[in-house]
Amino acid sequence: HKPALLHHHGSLFRKDPAHMLTMAAHLRMVSAVSTIDLTRPDPKLLNWLPTAYDLDELAAFGKEHTRKRDGRILVVSAPTNWAYKATAELIAAVKVLQKDGVKIDLELVEGKTWRESLAAKARADIVFDQVAFGYGCNAVEAWAFGIPVVAGADEWTLAEMRKRWGSLPFYTATVDTIGERLRHLVESKDMRAEWGGHGLEHVRKYHAEKPALAILAELY
Repeated sequence: HKPALLHHHGSLFRKDPAHMLTMAAHLRMVSAVSTIDLTRPDPKLLNWLPTAYDLDELAAFGKEHTRKRDGRILVVSAPTNWAYKATAELIAAVKVLQKDGVKIDLELVEGKTWRESLAAKARADIVFDQVAFGYGCNAVEAWAFGIPVVAGADEWTLAEMRKRWGSLPFYTATVDTIGERLRHLVESKDMRAEWGGHGLEHVRKYHAEKPALAILAELY
């Protein structure tokens, strides 16, 4: 019978937000969400509470597991659901680029432990998240390593992100432009460094433990 904070993550909330919000109100729970797209059912009621990470620990892990560059660009994706994550479209786009002679490789991380998945992302030159919801933990972890992320979202979510942050931390793509975006990053080391830098700045500002916990404290 005490007030509580309910932090919504991903698919469970997306399936039936009205039910989840009704349940939370009945139980006197303050509702927070892990990603900006999840605020859409009620932007005034739903608070964005970014997932907190120990960025120093991640940076050290990234240095330990980085790979020696070999002239090819490695794209890593860790899909939990191929349909949601546009995995088939990603594979098709990479095959087209390879056929065109672009020095690009793709690694899909599935059925691995979290640390194994993390090590794969640390070896990447580019991480592909998905193009439907903005970004999730895959992107945050990649940014902590200074690795650029390709992601996307619907126009409402992108506009909400720009309003909150002033700019986007990921290199935007749609289902139809995955190959084009990857080509840009593969062919430009400067672009990879630039977007990796944008992402690292973003996680330091919002997903590091102190700023994330400051938001949590305010909600409490």
